[in-house]
Amino acid sequence: MKRMDRSKEQWQKEVMGSVEGLERAEPNPFLFAKIQHRIQQASARVAYVPARTVWLVAASFALLALLNWRAFQSESATSSSDELNSVATDMQLFPPNIQPNSQWSGQNF
Repeated sequence: MKRMDRSKEQWQKEVMGSVEGLERAEPNPFLFAKIQHRIQQASARVAYVPARTVWLVAASFALLALLNWRAFQSESATSSSDELNSVATDMQLFPPNIQPNSQWSGQNF
């Protein structure tokens, strides 16, 4: 076992000795200037969107607004309770002996 301990110690000394004499790595002195130059070049580029794309997006938003407006208009026109009660009666959504606006007293089928 002493032989293993000696070989381990020798290996450790060799490893620790291998890093002696190494100097700290230093970056290129112009590296920071290069990075700043690339950042300035990237920010100087201006991206243009074609006019056709702008008009298509504007038309899409206008169409969406029109459809929303029509949906709200049709919703308010058909929200009367008489129409809803007649549809519910025609479709037999509730038993005929219970009034549509009264609470449901039985099981829900």
